[in-house]
Amino acid sequence: MPAKVTVPAGKTSVSFPATAYSAEPYDRDHATIIKPSAHLGTSQASRELVLLPTAFALSSGVARPGTGTKMAVGIGTAAPAGGATVALKSNVADIKVPATVTIPAGSPGVSFPASVASSAQAGGTGQITATWQGSSTTSVFYLG
Repeated sequence: MPAKVTVPAGKTSVSFPATAYSAEPYDRDHATIIKPSAHLGTSQASRELVLLPTAFALSSGVARPGTGTKMAVGIGTAAPAGGATVALKSNVADIKVPATVTIPAGSPGVSFPASVASSAQAGGTGQITATWQGSSTTSVFYLG
């Protein structure tokens, strides 16, 4: 990614190439959420980006009891017209995810909220399962 970009006069945005790297081993089989930021003189802007493999995939999650986080699911290709509905399920009652999420048409994936009940025991784990078109993928959710 370039160290600096210039937005031309009269424009509100500029496109540039960026490559995602990780200091830790990147798990190419799971979706990942990153939040890059730009410093604009006296202000700052950031945007959530979902990195997706080219297969049906689900990110892992981590949250403390009484808090929430975001997870991501991708279908490995652009969703068809009308979108793609993915069913979600937690195997632990204290970990809540939406029953379904819809990936918008043309998008390969979407982020969604996950929350942990304040009564949950920290240090445990659960599993989140995503199902789409008869296929399922499961990821670990850590109770921090």
